[in-house]
Amino acid sequence: MLKHYAALLFLFFAAALPAQNLVEATFLESRTREELTMEYGFFIQHGVDIYKVLYTTPDVRGQLDTASGALVIPQARD
Repeated sequence: MLKHYAALLFLFFAAALPAQNLVEATFLESRTREELTMEYGFFIQHGVDIYKVLYTTPDVRGQLDTASGALVIPQARD
């Protein structure tokens, strides 16, 4: 169910930003819930998959520029 919410949230933001185009999405790593719990010191319910995303977006003058960000997606429970 959490995976469905993440997908809907992603689609919502993608639809709200029509001037942005995906250039590249690169898988970086997976982190288990145990790794995250040990690193942050509190209970975590799910692991995550981490991606680096490159996309084009207009700057303040309307010229296309390349931007980047991280996309962190919760892993579904087995």
